[in-house]
Amino acid sequence: MSNCASLVHHPVTAIPPIPQYLIKQNRPYNATDLQANLKAKHNISKPVVVKTLSALAAKGEIVEKTYGKQLIYGSKQPEVAADAEDLQNLKTETEALKQKLSELREALKDVNAEMAALESAPATSDLPKNIANLDIQFAKHTSRLEKYRANPSMMPNKADIATIDNNFNNVKKVWMQRRKAGQSMCDILTDAMQLDQVAAREWLEEEQGIEFDGETLELLTRPTQTAFQKKRKL
Repeated sequence: MSNCASLVHHPVTAIPPIPQYLIKQNRPYNATDLQANLKAKHNISKPVVVKTLSALAAKGEIVEKTYGKQLIYGSKQPEVAADAEDLQNLKTETEALKQKLSELREALKDVNAEMAALESAPATSDLPKNIANLDIQFAKHTSRLEKYRANPSMMPNKADIATIDNNFNNVKKVWMQRRKAGQSMCDILTDAMQLDQVAAREWLEEEQGIEFDGETLELLTRPTQTAFQKKRKL
């Protein structure tokens, strides 16, 4: 009975194709990642992977490195003998490829900008609809203009314009005074901070909710309607 039992055939577990997988991926793995990647196709357990990796590393078929508390395995990289001339040629080729890559990136940037402009433009199929809408708006504005032309009393006269400009200038003067006082207060606050002017202004904007009115200043410093009309008459 014992002799018969010794003749029973036990299936031998096939060695997983770890070297081929490492060569194909060309990157290092630990045993856990390898087992997770190969499990679905080859149905192998982690102990088998660990044992196989150790055996392959001992034979020198793969490379084993220790990083921290874990072992990392990778394929053996072929040793390539190169002289100084070959290295210089590779360096020259690399620089040429870098230059070409830079040129292609610039070309891609231009193409993307052109494509964005084309995508933002109305489609040819939408042109009749857009033209019809513009015709409607034009007719509406023309109708309003004809009302003013037919009844000149509806148009503001020089006295009305002068009154509007005078009121505007008075409001502007008060605004400039308050703006100057606000700027002085902000300067006092920012001078007390251990920050440069830009950082201090940003802090005031974000933390204290203070908004600096650069756009308002540009709007209020434009020529008034009366000044524009005088310039146009000249």
